[in-house]
Amino acid sequence: MCIFCKIVSREIPTEFLYEDDLVVAFRDARPIAPVHVLVIPKKHIESVADISEKDEKLMGRMILVAKKIAEDLKISKNGYKLLFRVGEYGGQEVRHIHLPPRSAERRFAFGQEGKILCQTEKSAANKGICPISGKSEKGSR
Repeated sequence: MCIFCKIVSREIPTEFLYEDDLVVAFRDARPIAPVHVLVIPKKHIESVADISEKDEKLMGRMILVAKKIAEDLKISKNGYKLLFRVGEYGGQEVRHIHLPPRSAERRFAFGQEGKILCQTEKSAANKGICPISGKSEKGSR
């Protein structure tokens, strides 16, 4: 049983920010942004590559719940990220579909194999310069 299935079954105690018959939402245990929540289906589906037409309602519900969470946590006004990672090269770490609504303060640059190559946020380590593009983070998106 995967870690997210253990959370859904309450084998791993977790405070849900949202729960209905199809999905649950909870704060990420290892956040990479000030607001980082995971919306997951109660049904185990390994990745987006494994969904079918019968999962259409579930996938739509995940997006609507992510929108609601973003509104509830006051990150929708300035924008937020929704991202499905698919498979190893897509950066998927847990083999259970999850959609993280998260605040957009954090930026990354990805290599051809989906590996995070650098954090392009200003820091002492990289002085705000992305080693991939060589461009300053200041003013970029």
